[in-house]
Amino acid sequence: MAEKKNFLLEIGTEELPPAFIRPALEQLRGWAEETYPGAGCRTLSTPRRLVLFLEGLPVRREETVFGPPLDRARDKDGGWNRQAIGFARSRGKRAADLEVARKKGREYCALTIRRETAEELPGEVSALLGRISFPKSMRWLSGDPFRFGRPIRWLLCLFGSEVIPVEAAGLRAGRETRGLRFFAPGSRQVRRADLGEFKRLLRENFVIADPAARRKKIEGGILRQLRRRRPGARPEEIDPELLDEVTGLVEYPRVIRGGFDPEFLSLPAEIPVTVMKVYQRYFPVFREDGGLAPEFLLVANGPFRKTAAIRKNNERVLRARLADAGFFWREDQSRPLADRVEDLEGMVFHRGLGTYLAKTRRLVPLAGRIARLLGASAGGVKTAERAARLSRADLTTAMVREFTDLQGVVGREYARLQGEGEGVALALREQYLPRRSGDGPPESLPGVALALADRLDTLAAFFRAGFSPSGSQDPYGLRRQAGGVVRIIIERGLNLSLPELVGEAVSGLNLSSGESGEGGGEILDFIRTRLEAYLEGRGFPVDTVRAVFASGWDRLPAALDRIETLERMRGSRELLAAATIIERTANIVRGSGLSGEEEWRGDSADHPAETKLARALAERGEEIRRLIGEGEYRKATVEYARIFSRRLSEFFDRVLVNVEDEKQRKNRMILLKQINRVYTDSLADLSLLQFERGEHILE
Repeated sequence: MAEKKNFLLEIGTEELPPAFIRPALEQLRGWAEETYPGAGCRTLSTPRRLVLFLEGLPVRREETVFGPPLDRARDKDGGWNRQAIGFARSRGKRAADLEVARKKGREYCALTIRRETAEELPGEVSALLGRISFPKSMRWLSGDPFRFGRPIRWLLCLFGSEVIPVEAAGLRAGRETRGLRFFAPGSRQVRRADLGEFKRLLRENFVIADPAARRKKIEGGILRQLRRRRPGARPEEIDPELLDEVTGLVEYPRVIRGGFDPEFLSLPAEIPVTVMKVYQRYFPVFREDGGLAPEFLLVANGPFRKTAAIRKNNERVLRARLADAGFFWREDQSRPLADRVEDLEGMVFHRGLGTYLAKTRRLVPLAGRIARLLGASAGGVKTAERAARLSRADLTTAMVREFTDLQGVVGREYARLQGEGEGVALALREQYLPRRSGDGPPESLPGVALALADRLDTLAAFFRAGFSPSGSQDPYGLRRQAGGVVRIIIERGLNLSLPELVGEAVSGLNLSSGESGEGGGEILDFIRTRLEAYLEGRGFPVDTVRAVFASGWDRLPAALDRIETLERMRGSRELLAAATIIERTANIVRGSGLSGEEEWRGDSADHPAETKLARALAERGEEIRRLIGEGEYRKATVEYARIFSRRLSEFFDRVLVNVEDEKQRKNRMILLKQINRVYTDSLADLSLLQFERGEHILE
């Protein structure tokens, strides 16, 4: 058995932001799985380290390298010729090392290359470190182009017990690691690449290297504290996104309870909650009745035994933050939102795309038009338009300037205080939903109209200005905007036409700028990519999604129903038979140039099987279309298979389509095209499904 050893790489850094860690670990894992596919791979991380562990790397690897074919590698005496000898030299070998090997049934001149893993790792790992990308990278070494998310302070690289002398970022790797800053100063020696031993050594030095273990420790500490007030507190009550973020901020967590003056509970609860969660990374505490308690939980970084000073320092910071919020709350009331709208002329939406006032003026009619498409009453349309008018007014308030994540929350609360009506107030908050993966879509009709109008206008404006995303780059968050459109329409089950919505947004943009032209095709293509990603994220196979989209996807709830129907039928006799019909008819008419609108002529038919097939289409085709139009997709598929499966098989058995007579050939192709279109026009192109090919006939 080939000798194997474990490999351990630790990249020690200054504190990495939580958002930097996961992408970096994915890149480390990707390199490992590609370079050493047979090895077991684990990744660990803390804010100050990225760790890659590979179990069972071969000490050496053998690879057969093929040269010229054997018949071109021999001279007339049967020895190796110049071409073969040159091949050997190019690999640092001699002619005596050449051998014969077979590939794809042919013999080649070949070499067996033996590679020592320990000799290859320094170059491979150095190159890997130089390739890891981050949302933002930095340089810190004068004259060195090396970039990383944060400065690298140490490198540990072991293969078994041997140090791999990787050089990068002005450092040479060794066997030293480091514990928690201030609590375990200095370096610690790691004897060998043993993951369990490595984790124990770090734990002894107050570092929990496994993020899952760290997260579990934080969650347990929070639950213990919450249950002091509410014995029934459950893990689901803990904000998972905040929990993930805090897990990425500490190496050795300790949960500490703090408090604040109850006078701040007079503010709307979402304000102190946002201040705590977003700006301080504290976990708010709630009472049994669901109301906010004047307490919070913080996660400190270290094995603290005495926590009074930490608690007091954090309470002082939070009090200052909440005092600011209280002051802004009172001061902002001096001017109503309606009076602030014109101030948006001084706030740039994006350089080259005008101001927020210009965007607001586009949103008012667009939100109204979408509200009408949603079936809103005259009052509902008026509410949507009023909400659109005030939609960005809270950007001018002191509260939002200081606490930007309160945008929308502040608009809602100020609108309530100023008598704007609950419908307007609610829409001002809902326009930003869904904000995160755990958020639901807007509930109110004006909120839906405004949320869609805002996102569609943003997409239209940026695409017209040439700022569409490219590759992985999306600096303006347009994928998130398009994803929001998709989620709102699907999750609210809105029977809206996407081309119509996009057309309304583009039209409003053109009218406001004095331009003409339709546009919108590129935006629809972009939304489709986000829709495909959304559906794939929900577990729908790519082939099913594309089969349905080939028959139209502009009304998303109907498209989703079609996808779900095909998935429920996957593998059934009826679906396989229907797919066979679609595939056979599509294959034979491909390249014919027929649209399917042409008329099949009975006087050109000279075979009973053709006439029988045409009669079935004439008598039952409209029934299939009716079932599809009524959303009876399963029934339509079953009927399609029953009507055409056996008849089409008999037709192909007895009738030659590609006859020499052009008129007869075309007539038969018209019939097949029409049979294909009965189903594919509005349900799915089943030929795009992945299924076992063959003639599946429904008896």
